[in-house]
Amino acid sequence: MIPPRPSLAIWALIAILLILLSYAFTLALAAACVYFPFALLTLSSGLNTLLLFLGGLVIGAIILWSLIPRRDQFEAPGPVVLERQHPRLFAEIQAIATFARRSGAVRSLSRP
Repeated sequence: MIPPRPSLAIWALIAILLILLSYAFTLALAAACVYFPFALLTLSSGLNTLLLFLGGLVIGAIILWSLIPRRDQFEAPGPVVLERQHPRLFAEIQAIATFARRSGAVRSLSRP
């Protein structure tokens, strides 16, 4: 058995730290996009300052929206192959799966 290398654990911690820092930076950037135009809006009034504040608000909201993870929808490739339509194929797959100690759904990857 190969002993775990401490350098791999260090690299994993560095990766986690970098992810957390990137989220913190993104949150700070979104806050800055709203805060600085708002601070300018409190010091001076005018249409340009109001538009800058509204633009900062929109950009901050877009940055925060981009932090939300999206769920990927997996579409299995190819048509479903049924056992009653292809019994010899399934017998061969079952023999291979028994040999390899695996099982699962069968799909054809060829395009019609």
